Amino acid sequence: MKWKNTGLPVVKLPYDVQLSLYLIIEELKSRKLFYVLQEAGFDDCYFQPHLDSLILRSIGLDDASDETFHVYNSIVEKRSKKSKQTITLY
Repeated sequence: MKWKNTGLPVVKLPYDVQLSLYLIIEELKSRKLFYVLQEAGFDDCYFQPHLDSLILRSIGLDDASDETFHVYNSIVEKRSKKSKQTITLY
């Protein structure tokens, strides 16, 4: 049986975990898009959504310390640049 084509999840995750994963995925896509825009020369864009505090709150790391945010930000920044999604600017 091919798991890829069933359309059903192999494991059912709790709602709060699904929400956290969804927010992280959307943040990675957003950062990837704005990273590509910055490389294309669009530096001054004020429309980038920042889901950072919402993500940290949803995973229980909302202690408001700079160290937590710095570690989170460096991980997300590194992963967004390594993302395999391709973005084509027309």
